[in-house]
Amino acid sequence: MKKLEMHNGKYDWRDEAIPKDDQISPVKSHVPQHLKWTRSYDTVGSQIEDVDTDTTDAVALEPDVIDIDPNELVLNYKNIMLTNADVDRLKEGEFLNDNIIDFYLQHIHDTLDKNSKNVHLFHTTFWPLLKKDLQRASKRVANHTKLYEKNLIFLPFCEGSHWMLFVICFPMSSRRCIMYCDSLGLTPSESHLKVAQDYMKLRWKLEYPESKEPAPVFRSVTATLPCQENYCDCGVYLLHYIDMMLDENYPMLAKSMPVNEKQWFNAETIALKRKTIKSRIEAIALLNTNSQSSQKQKSQESPDTIKFLEEAAKVTDYEPISDDIFEEQLLMGGPPILSKQLRSESPEIQSGDEDGDTIMKL
Repeated sequence: MKKLEMHNGKYDWRDEAIPKDDQISPVKSHVPQHLKWTRSYDTVGSQIEDVDTDTTDAVALEPDVIDIDPNELVLNYKNIMLTNADVDRLKEGEFLNDNIIDFYLQHIHDTLDKNSKNVHLFHTTFWPLLKKDLQRASKRVANHTKLYEKNLIFLPFCEGSHWMLFVICFPMSSRRCIMYCDSLGLTPSESHLKVAQDYMKLRWKLEYPESKEPAPVFRSVTATLPCQENYCDCGVYLLHYIDMMLDENYPMLAKSMPVNEKQWFNAETIALKRKTIKSRIEAIALLNTNSQSSQKQKSQESPDTIKFLEEAAKVTDYEPISDDIFEEQLLMGGPPILSKQLRSESPEIQSGDEDGDTIMKL
């Protein structure tokens, strides 16, 4: 081994043998062949070379384990609180819980075209209220909102750890129906169907109190859709059903009911959906963090600096950027160009009362 020593008034490298106890000797371990190497010092020089060895008896080192608090808040998205435990539900093989479902429903709502006024989305908390107190639930929609004027009303619910979906279609049309969507390919139970039908009857009385016509009758139909191939993807399928029905390229309004799309998508699409939802959460969380940091930094600036920045902002000619491009750049890992909320001009949202039965409407 080379050692730097003083010789004749000058520093120079000198050979020095490594003490026996300090030599790095070959070790053995039960590791794959392509990892069976260790490093050894050349006793003549200071070079380090990779040496193939028989590593049969070495103990494999465990990587450092980082403790993550499952209850740590990741994102507060319009009063929908997502923790590390919630986000973990997006891993393969996990069931989606109500927080993840509600987040993505809200995200669907916020990214719909603002001209799409004829769609109504319920949070997952609405179904338990329907079952518990139908009369109270029927009054939960804002007074100026008429469900009978909507084209599509999405009502997700979970029973027996299985996510299902009712789509109430075209209430004021001859095509009116309650379409059941189930990723197991099942038909709706009579009790579940009756809850949805009774709800629409009560809504008719509230929305048209002076009408002498009886409440319209909704026929029950079951959609033919792609089905899950495991026991845990029902929530992901539910969200993707809604995404597909609201896709601008899908002529939902021109379709005869029920929807018959058995080959609409495959299982690989569902696996990607989990990653997509997680990416959206991470992107929005990063956006919020940057926005908060920007506000904090601004609050620490002197009044003169703040005034200068505000004046500069008035004359700076920023190149316009669409929300789609903005979100795409953020999802690709690029820094946000401006600190702003995604879809900040989304339609009005009606918040729930103390029971948290939030209702979304377009």
